[in-house]
Amino acid sequence: MSPRAGPTLVAAAVILRESSVLLSRRPEGSHLAGSWEFPGGKVEPGESPEVAVAREVREELGLVVAGLEPFRFAYHEYPAATVLLLTYLCRAPGSPAAGAVAWKWVPIPDLDPASMPEADRPIVETLKSGRYR
Repeated sequence: MSPRAGPTLVAAAVILRESSVLLSRRPEGSHLAGSWEFPGGKVEPGESPEVAVAREVREELGLVVAGLEPFRFAYHEYPAATVLLLTYLCRAPGSPAAGAVAWKWVPIPDLDPASMPEADRPIVETLKSGRYR
C-alpha cells in the first residue's frame, strides 16, 4: 500500500458585509464543480496562507482584501484528497469584477451547509452560531 499524501493546504476568505457573506461558485471541470464556497484556493509552495487568500480573491473576483484575521480551520478527507482549510475574516470593498467567477452575497442565517463542500461546513456552523463576534 502506498502512503497517502499529506493534506492540501487551502486558504479561503470569509468576506462579511453587514450580516451577509460572499460565496463563489466552483468552476466546471474542477473538484466539486458547481458548489458554492468561500473564495480561496491552494496555498502555493513558499506562499503564506494570507498571501494565498489575497491572490486567490484577486484572481477569482478582482477584489482586494484587507484586515485579514485568522478565523477557523477545518480538516476534511475527501475520497480523492485531504484538505486542511484555513479561513480568514476580512473586508473587500467594492463588487466583484465583470467576468469574475459566479458569486453571490448570502445572509448568514440563510447559509445552507448541505449545499457547500464538506470542508466548509464547520465554518458555516461557526458563522451561524454567532461565536465569531
